[in-house]
Amino acid sequence: MASSLLVKIGKTRTRMRTCKKCGETKELTEFVANNECKEGRTWRCKSCARLDYLKWRENNKESDDKTRRNAYLKRKYGVTTEWYENKLEEQKGLCAICSCDSSELRNRDAMFCVDHCHTTGQPRALLCHKCNAGIGMLKDNPILVARAWTYLQQHQH
Repeated sequence: MASSLLVKIGKTRTRMRTCKKCGETKELTEFVANNECKEGRTWRCKSCARLDYLKWRENNKESDDKTRRNAYLKRKYGVTTEWYENKLEEQKGLCAICSCDSSELRNRDAMFCVDHCHTTGQPRALLCHKCNAGIGMLKDNPILVARAWTYLQQHQH
């Protein structure tokens, strides 16, 4: 079982622990936080935990990406992957405004943005990054969008 020792460094006392993976003794703050473990820290230091995660990720990239994507959609927009996939199918894989497809996004692994009402938080549709930024810059205000359209019509060459 991992336990720490109190070491005096200068005038301050610091809790130290030895990593059971690499064998190095480090400050307790250099160990991964976990409330279920003794003293609230795991038995592996952050460096070893990171290396273990990277090694695991090499073999589980697809599963990890899917888990991260699910968590991101739920946390940021309150939608499920199923909602996103259904909306993407409904929109035939295209941005709801400019009709670009996902191959035209910033990188090939990018997702469309989930456009949502900033008043209610309700998701509306999937947009490419440029369209999402555009309506965001116009404050999601239909009057400003109409004025911008009028402006562009008047200044066409």
